[in-house]
Amino acid sequence: MRGFGELEQAIMDVVWSTGEPVTVREVLECLNRERPQPLAYNTVHTVTEVLHRKGWLSRAKDGRAFRYEATKSREEYAASLIDQVWASGADRTATLVKLFDAMGTDEVAELRAALAARTEEDRACGLRFCSSDTPWRSAESVRCGLAGPCGLPGRRGWESGRGRR
Repeated sequence: MRGFGELEQAIMDVVWSTGEPVTVREVLECLNRERPQPLAYNTVHTVTEVLHRKGWLSRAKDGRAFRYEATKSREEYAASLIDQVWASGADRTATLVKLFDAMGTDEVAELRAALAARTEEDRACGLRFCSSDTPWRSAESVRCGLAGPCGLPGRRGWESGRGRR
């Protein structure tokens, strides 16, 4: 997936910022407030329909018009762009180090807190490690859903990481 074009990004920014379903007319009004040369209704409508066909917007009839709502969050979009970087074959560690170097101290602290919380969630539901922080010892215990080394029962299916270890 490529990133959004300039107008696609502007439309998605309006949709994400409102947090509720919007009509093309409402999007157009928001966009034209910030532009020196106003956009035409048909232009915004066409690009909104393209975003709908691409799966980024859902729509529901409201009288004679449609109301559009984002199907994915801004964070999901940003993550999909990062996935493209990983798919390019770039060195993940080097890329992350460059990204962290550009972050402020507060942002790095927020990231560390989010990663720590994620690790706690993973431990609590048996995704990667048992509660003792000891990795699962055998692929067989993952495939059959047997207990991990700490004695906690494993979970069956993708949530438990079957095929991911």
